[in-house]
Amino acid sequence: MYNFEELKNLIKLAQGNRTQNEYAMYAGIDSSTITKIIKEGRIPEPKTLKKLADRANNGITYEMLMKAAGHINDDLNMHKNSKPENPKNKQATALAEIEKMLTDSDIPQYIKDDLFRKFTELYFSTKSKDDI
Repeated sequence: MYNFEELKNLIKLAQGNRTQNEYAMYAGIDSSTITKIIKEGRIPEPKTLKKLADRANNGITYEMLMKAAGHINDDLNMHKNSKPENPKNKQATALAEIEKMLTDSDIPQYIKDDLFRKFTELYFSTKSKDDI
């Protein structure tokens, strides 16, 4: 379900300390698109959210933006009118998001270290001996 306030707040967090114009430029979208989302309540398309997520600060993810925009059904955790996501694609997406977070210069090193430690523990706890 679309949640205007949540989406607006997530985009502001994703923007970080950059101006709206800077964030839009880095994301490869027009700054008026962000204005229409956060001031006029326009529901962005998934491709726009992907661009915003790819350049987001503060750990804001594509999934978070997709849920707030109502593109992901919270009950089923899947895109509207789509098949469930392949688990291998989810892993690849998660790895890319973690790599981005760990290389984000706005995150303090102690948080990066903690995220890496937690991810490593989780990753190896879900792998079978044959996978390692």
